[in-house]
Amino acid sequence: MEAGPRSVKVIFEQDRRLVVPLFQRPYVWNQEDQWEPLWHDIQDLTERLLVGKEVRPHFLGAIVLDQIR
Repeated sequence: MEAGPRSVKVIFEQDRRLVVPLFQRPYVWNQEDQWEPLWHDIQDLTERLLVGKEVRPHFLGAIVLDQIR
């Protein structure tokens, strides 16, 4: 297990599949309150990067992910 700050780029640029573990899903995450805002934040960041705009750091908070091989 690795804990520590990671950028969105570092999390998603690697060739691997990440999932939110089953124990975490019903505990905290739901589509309207967590998944949709997170996805919109990722889309906004990506669009800014693609057009060469400045990207400020964005704090996601603590998330638990599991790597599927």
